[in-house]
Amino acid sequence: MSYSYSHSSSSLASSGTTVSSDTSSSSITYTSATQLSSPDNSDGLYGSFGADATALGSDTLSLAGIFATVVDQGSMATLDGTAAALAAASGDETAFADASTSANVAGADFVHTYTVTSNATQDTPTGTTTVAGSTTAVEAYELQPPAGRLDIATVGGSTPIVDAVSAVNSPHLGDASINLDGNFAAVDFNVAAIADDTFAAVDAFALTIEGDLSVSTVFAELAV
Repeated sequence: MSYSYSHSSSSLASSGTTVSSDTSSSSITYTSATQLSSPDNSDGLYGSFGADATALGSDTLSLAGIFATVVDQGSMATLDGTAAALAAASGDETAFADASTSANVAGADFVHTYTVTSNATQDTPTGTTTVAGSTTAVEAYELQPPAGRLDIATVGGSTPIVDAVSAVNSPHLGDASINLDGNFAAVDFNVAAIADDTFAAVDAFALTIEGDLSVSTVFAELAV
C-alpha cells in the first residue's frame, strides 16, 4: 500500500474595529491564519504557548493562563491549545494595561491559529480606567501513514482562563464587569504530555506591588 499527499498553501485574514468618543475608546482585532504542508517523517509534534499581562495604576488586575495537552493518537496527531491574558488598571492619566499571547507549532501538517486582541480606555472625573485582553487558540494535525511511526503525539486541550477573559471578546468597559480594588495578579495553567516519549514544561510568574502594578506571565512547552 502506498500513501501520498502533497499540498501547500497558507491564508491570512484579519479585521479590526475601533470606537472612540471624548471620554472613552475601544478597539478589537481578529486574526486568523491557516497553513497546510505535506506530511513528513518528523519525529514528533511540538507546541509552545505564551501569555503576558501587565497593569500599572493604583488599582490593577492581571491574569494569564495556558491550557494544553499532548496525547498519542496513533495514525494522527492533533493539537488544540489556548493562551489567554487580561490586564486592567485604574488611576490617574498614567494608568496602563497591556496583554499579549502567542503560540508556535512545529511538526504539523495542518495548523490553524486564531487570535483576538482588545483594548478599551475610559476617562472619568476621578481618573482613567483601561483594559487590555488577548487570546490565541491553535488547532493542528499531523497525519502519519500506517507504515510510519505510530507513536506521534498531540498538543491539545483548550479552556479559556477564568470568566474575566470574556472582556477579551468585548472590550467595552461596561461589558467587562471588572471591579478594581487593590492589586491582584494570578496565573493558571493545565498542561500534560501522554505518550511513550514526552516533554512538558511550564514557567509561571506573578507579582503585585501595592498601589503600583500587577504582572502575570506564563510560558509552556509540550513535545513528543
